[in-house]
Parts: sequence; C-alpha cells; structure tokens
Amino acid sequence: MNTSDEPYLFIEKMKKRLVYTLSLALFLFAFQNSASAVRDSGRNLLLLGNAASSLGRGGTGVSSEGVDLFYINPASIAGMDSIGLSLQYGTIEGRYHNPDLSLAVPTSYGVFGASMRMIYVPSGEDLERAYAMSLGGSKFLTSRLAVGSAVNLFYGEHQSELYYAGVAIGCLYRTEFMKEMKRGFGIYKPSFGFSLNAGWPSGDDEEYADFNQLSLGYSLFFLRGKGYSVGFFNDLSAINRYNDFPVRFGLEAEIGNRYSIRAGLIYPHSYGYGSYTAGLGYRLQAGGLEMSANYSLIHHRDVRYLHYLGIIVMYGVLDREPPVTSIGVSERYISPNYDGKQDFVVFRTDITDDSRIKGWKLQILDYEKRLIREFRFSERDVEEDLSVGDFFMRLWQKKESVVVPELLLWDGTDARGRIVSDGIYQYSFIVWDERDNISPARSGYVFVDTTGPRVDLKADDLLFSPNGDNRKDTIAIAVDAVTSPGDVWHAAFINNEGARVRTYRWLGSNVPKFIVWDGTDDRGQSAPEGLYSCIVESTDRAGNRAEKILRRISLTRQYEVADIDASVDYFSYGKAGEIRFFPSLSKQEGLTQWSIRIEDADGDAVKEIRGAPPMPRVVNWKVADSEGMRLRDGRYFYQLRALFMSGNAPSSFRKGILVDSTPPELSLDYSPRSFSPDGDGKNDMITIYPGVEDISGIREWYLLIYSPWGDIFKSFSGRGLPAGEINWDGRNHENELVESAVDYSVELFATDNAGNASKTRRIKIPIDILVMATEGGLAIRISNIEFAFNSAELKGEAFSILDRASQILNRYRNYRVMVEGHTDDIGEDEFNLRLSERRAKAVMDYLIESGVDAERLSFRGMGETEPYLPNVNDENRIRNRRVEFLLFKEDENVR
Repeated sequence: MNTSDEPYLFIEKMKKRLVYTLSLALFLFAFQNSASAVRDSGRNLLLLGNAASSLGRGGTGVSSEGVDLFYINPASIAGMDSIGLSLQYGTIEGRYHNPDLSLAVPTSYGVFGASMRMIYVPSGEDLERAYAMSLGGSKFLTSRLAVGSAVNLFYGEHQSELYYAGVAIGCLYRTEFMKEMKRGFGIYKPSFGFSLNAGWPSGDDEEYADFNQLSLGYSLFFLRGKGYSVGFFNDLSAINRYNDFPVRFGLEAEIGNRYSIRAGLIYPHSYGYGSYTAGLGYRLQAGGLEMSANYSLIHHRDVRYLHYLGIIVMYGVLDREPPVTSIGVSERYISPNYDGKQDFVVFRTDITDDSRIKGWKLQILDYEKRLIREFRFSERDVEEDLSVGDFFMRLWQKKESVVVPELLLWDGTDARGRIVSDGIYQYSFIVWDERDNISPARSGYVFVDTTGPRVDLKADDLLFSPNGDNRKDTIAIAVDAVTSPGDVWHAAFINNEGARVRTYRWLGSNVPKFIVWDGTDDRGQSAPEGLYSCIVESTDRAGNRAEKILRRISLTRQYEVADIDASVDYFSYGKAGEIRFFPSLSKQEGLTQWSIRIEDADGDAVKEIRGAPPMPRVVNWKVADSEGMRLRDGRYFYQLRALFMSGNAPSSFRKGILVDSTPPELSLDYSPRSFSPDGDGKNDMITIYPGVEDISGIREWYLLIYSPWGDIFKSFSGRGLPAGEINWDGRNHENELVESAVDYSVELFATDNAGNASKTRRIKIPIDILVMATEGGLAIRISNIEFAFNSAELKGEAFSILDRASQILNRYRNYRVMVEGHTDDIGEDEFNLRLSERRAKAVMDYLIESGVDAERLSFRGMGETEPYLPNVNDENRIRNRRVEFLLFKEDENVR
C-alpha cells in the first residue's frame, strides 16, 4: 500500500463510521417513538398552531408579523396596511384535517383581525372535532411598540362537549440595533414578542379544553448579503397549566425577497409534534395583489410527518406617490425689529395624500446652505417616553395624520433666538407619509432687511408768498435721505384738512437734495392760502419705514404778511418751564400794535400777549392762562395779529400745540404662565403684551427683562408704539438661556412726545425646570436650591423646587439620574468638594422621599472643579453654586 493513500483511507473509514452511527441513532429513535406511539392529540395540534410559515421554522412566531399568525400573537397584524386573508390546511396522510381561515382589515383605529380554526381527528385521544375562533385587533402605539388583544372561543367534542372562553393579549417590540450596517454578520431587525392566552375551560374533561399558554420570543437576522438574509427565531412557551416549557428554535433564509427556506425543532417534545421541521415559501407580487405560498413538513411522534400548506393573499394598492405639497409666503421681505410691520413671514402650507401623513419639516437656510432654523414634527418626535396614561389613551385613539400647520411663522431668528443678519434666506418644505413616500422639496426665498431708509428735512423760513413780487415766491426744503436705489419715495404738501395738494414720487437713486414748491397744486393751479405741512416718506419692501414731516408752512399771497412759530409742538410742565414764540412780519414800518392770541380747542381765548412796535424776535410764555393758572392737558392754538397805520391787519394762520403733562398709561401681561424654553415643544416661547396709551404719542419705549439677580437680562426697544405682541425664547443677546426654577421679571418703560415718562411695575415670569439636550445627554441645572450656610441642610424654597424636579424626573423613567453638587471658588478646595458631595446626597435623598426610584439615582460632588461661569463676580458665583441632574440611558456613559 502506498503510504500517500493513508490519509485518504482514514477519511473514508471515518465517513463510514459516521454513517453507521447516524443510521443506528435514527433507528433507535424511530423504534423508541414507534414503541410509544399513541393516538393523535387534537388539543396539542391546536396549541402548536397551523401556520405553514411558522411551523416550517419550529413553530416560532410570537415575535413575527403576519395575518396567519394572529391566533399566535394578536399583535402580529398591527403593521398591516392592506386587507389580508390567510388559508391554512394540515393533514397526516388524510388521518385528520386542520383548516384555518384568518382575516385582517386595517382601519384608522388599528387593524381588526379574526381567525376561525377547525380540527377533525377521528382517532383523537382528546378531541375528535373542534372549532376555535379568535376576534380582536392591534395597533402600533409607537413606531416600535405594537399591542393587540383578542377574545378566544372554543367548542369541542370528545366523549362529551367541551368549552373554552378566554382572552389573548400580545405585544411586539422592534429595535434598530446595528441599523447602520448593510451587509455581513451582525444583528439586524431584532424583534421581541409576548403573548398570553388566558381563559376558563369547562366540560367533563376540561383539561382537553385547556388552551392557556404563555409565550415569549425574539427573532433577528444575523447574516445579510446581496439578495439574501438568514434569520434566527426562538420562542419559549408555558403550557399544560404552566407545567411544561417547550423551547422552539427556527432558521429562515430569504432569497431575493421571493423565496424562503426554513428549518426548526422543538425541545422537549411537549406537543408530541415538531421534534424537527422544515419548510419552503414563495412570494409573488403584482400591482395591488401580493400572494405567498408556504409549505411545511413536521415530524410526527410515530415517525410519520404532518404536511401543512398555507396561502396568504394581501390586497390593497399601496400608495407609492409622495404627498402633493405647496407652500406660499405672506411676505418676501421682512424686518424683524419689533415695530409691528413685516416683523415675520407666515408660510401657508397645503398637503394632499392618499396615505396618512407621518411627518413634515420646514428648514431655513442661509446663502451658504447652512441650516439656520428648523420647524418639524413627526411621530418619532413624541415617542421617547410612553407613560401609563399615554399607553391607555393611545389604545383607543384614532390613528390620524400628523397635523401639518396651515400657517407657520418665522420671526427672522436662528435656532438660538438671535435675529439673523440681513440677507437672502432659502426655505425648504418637505412632507412624508406613513409609507415613507417623501415629497419633493418646495422652496423659495425670503429677504431679511432690518436696515431701513432714513430722512431729515430742514427749511430756513417756513413762510413764503408766491405773489409774483420775486420775494419769497418759493419755499426750498432741504432733503437728507439715506436709502437704497430701489426704495420708492413719496413726498407731498398737505393742507390743514389733510388733503395732499402737491405730490412727488422718486426712486431711491433719484431723491433730490431740495424740494422747491411754488405754491401750485398737481394741476398747476394756485393752491389756497393757508397752513401746510411737507411730508417725505418711504417704506421699503421689508416694511421698514422712514417718515419726516415739516409742519407749519405758511402760504400767503398778501403783500403784508404775518407769521409765527413756536419752540415746541408738545409741552409738559414737568419737562419745560415756558414756550418761546418766534413772530415774523413782512415789514415793521407803520406797525401800530401786535398781539399773540392763544385759544383752546373750542376757540375761547386762554391768553393774549400784546405789545407795541417794534415787535420782538422772541416772545416767552409761561404756559399759563390770563389768571396765571396752568392749562389742562389738551390741544391749543396760537396766532399772531398785527395792525398797521394804513389799516392793514395781517394775521398768521392758527397753529397748534399740545399740552400733555400726563405720563403714558402702560399695561403689561404675558402668556403662557408656565414658561419652559428647553426645546421640548411645550411652552418654549412666551408672548409679552405691552399696552400703551397717550394723547401726544410715544417717542420711544423699552421692554426690559431682569434676571433674578436684578441685572438686565434681555431688552427690546423701539420708537413709536410697540407691537401688540413681542415673543421671547428665553435667551439674552449673548444666547444665554434663563436659569431653571427661578423668577425673572419684566418691566415696560415709555416716553411720550412731550417728554413724560412712565413705567410699569415689574411682573414676575416664573421659569419652570428645564430639561436641556446636551452633547452628553439630558441635563437639568438649578442654581437656587437653598442650603444652610456651609451645610447640606435643605431650606426655604428648596423643597418646592425639588418636588417639581421629582415630577419631571418621573417623566423620564427610562433614564438613570446622576445628581451633581457644585460650589463656587470661595473656601478650601477639599472643603468645597466634601460640601458639594453632601449637598448632592441630600438632594438625592429628598428625591427618593418624593417618589423617584432609588435604583435610578446616584450622586457625586464636583466642588469648584466645573464652574458654569467664571468666578469673577457675585452673580456668577451664585450661578456656580448649583445642583445638576444628568439623565442618561443604561448603555450611556456619564460625563
């Protein structure tokens, strides 16, 4: 023999021994089973189930989805979006018949399911003929968690009649573990399932009608390649009054999303069937019809085999079209400067789709395509924590589309609440439905412009007489305008009745240096004598307005004319002591007397100042009546009159002045009362309502928001009346956010045109406890938990603050909580470290007393090692003496 053949002969010899060994084992196994062969058990067949797809992989299915698995787990149909019909049939060489018919119908309230099963076993040891029915439904409460329930009814015959009535509850939970991997070995699409059948059997042999069963299971795919994937399934059940615990194992390979190959086993053999199984599947889809056929072969305990065939039909034209969307804007140009004019843009949306809307997103991008602001909502955004109340509420809630607001407002701020720079901004709007059809982005542009035009007017003399004597036949008004070339400007001369007599229009590139008026109207005819005003105004495309009015222009065609002007338009006794008049006559020769008459709004004389020539250039008036008494607030008129030796008696036009010594009437309010700007979509914005009333109008106003330490945290200001609503996101101009659990305050200050000023009392704005998203997870920072001096003893408002903190922490039951104590830099480092640790423990102990699970809590002291702000002043030190709560999941690291 050639020595080179020895390895080959050795391998052949081992092969033969292996074949002999397996053959002997199979013979002994068959002999053992045939020796113990008994009659068929219809009850065990009903417990095992008759879905061909499930039986092919060892009867596993509690963590799977499908209409044919409804009787195994009522939550299995939760994800169906089309009508499903399942017909299953099993037999052993015609010895028994086991058909099943299942139906699932999706609705907006969930998916309703029904299953009708029958078994006929002429030689059955426990059941000869039986009927089982399940009726119920299921739905996904979140994108991952599905729950279902059903009512089970049973009627069977053995030597007497048997009955069973009960309920089934089940759930499915999907995960996204290793979602980023696409191919190779890994853990893909892991799913967990639970099902419980509980009820009451009755009859002479009630144990034959005992279908109570508890099942737990999971499934996952562990290998994925191009066009194929391989999955593992594992269920554990408790049957026979929870005395037997069969474990089921299954493998399934999917090829090309069309073919399936299955294998499985059950151990121990509590059912008497399925010690090993195998199966095949084929799926076909055409239009709105999807069909699958499944075959399974199940080993029988007397070395025969059960054959099961299943047909599943799904009908429903799936929506493959994206939502049809449109979006329009109220303004193309905005100026977010709180003047009440084009401060924001309103987006108007319109969406139609054949499926339920699942989410939407509106993004604001700058010219470099960087994200500036995002508005969004999707089902996933609200699913992180599902409280007990939410759970039961969603069980009965109708499954409706996510609400896409018809109106969305952008106020020109970025994600941190800061007003963006002037420029062009793009908006992009997309919507997706429950089938993940995503609409094309609808986009456009919005222009932000907070720099408005400005103008000033001046004239050397406000009296002119266009009578052709070449003396003051025109008036020249100097115009100083700051404008963009595209701004549109308007100017006009307005008479005392408010009518525009002469009008002008220019573009910003053509605004003249002077407006020269010759006293004619727009038709070229002479304007009537009287008192006029000149107005120059412009409103740019963003709503920024510039306006200047030059009043008390006197137009007369007399040869002897009189005019007068005053030093102010508005007068307040608290701000000025007198008014100066500036009288003017065309000549003084022949003047015999002059007078200045002051009248009230009814035309009654209040005061008359008389004099002899020469007429002075300035006349002072103490703003008192003829008896020396102060005037009441209101409008008054003054007029210059003169008398010449020739008998001519020229007089000026009546000009007005407003006496206002009363400060503005101010009011202040806000909503909502609970303010928590932590980005959770609830009460993140507060609206402040300033109210102002004054007869002379408002010159300027300030809305000041103070921190708990008395400094100005945020301010709004403007000229003229403030907008009726001012929104605030809780941040200051440096983008610092308000502190948790403290009171800020707001105050309104305004000055009217007469110089009177007033302010409101400061009203408190309580800040709720803020749960902020950070790079390391969620965090709560509170700086005003009071402790006794150099002690860990809680005092004052600490208890109410921690009561609120415990309520909020109990909303996040899936998170562990690290309580951190921090101090400022005053004192020894070691003392501060120990003090912060004791204080953190004291807070943790109080939270436990308030109902927070102690297993979730831990604590540590940080001393002065991590100041929130530099320890450079008392305020910063106060804010550094704080307690922080770090919220993290089990698999996350705490910073």
